[in-house]
Amino acid sequence: MPRGTGDYQISDWSPDDFKAHMAFGARAEVDAVTAEIMLIVRQLDALSRFRFRSDAESLAAWKSARDVAWPARDDGEVPVGGDAQKPAA
Repeated sequence: MPRGTGDYQISDWSPDDFKAHMAFGARAEVDAVTAEIMLIVRQLDALSRFRFRSDAESLAAWKSARDVAWPARDDGEVPVGGDAQKPAA
């Protein structure tokens, strides 16, 4: 990939540079951001459960909204905060 001060345009990249970025760099960035978001979601979940601890209806609504069916990742690993869902046969 082009090196320098960072003032280059993506059009300066060769097709191989772009493919390498998408295959390795971009995926790593997306995984890092996803992990950070999931940490925030877990913290929000804890705060919301504490907030609604004495309001059963609101707590049930929060649990229902928080219970999202997360698809399994391509590598078979289950994303943080979700359970693997197997398709119905």
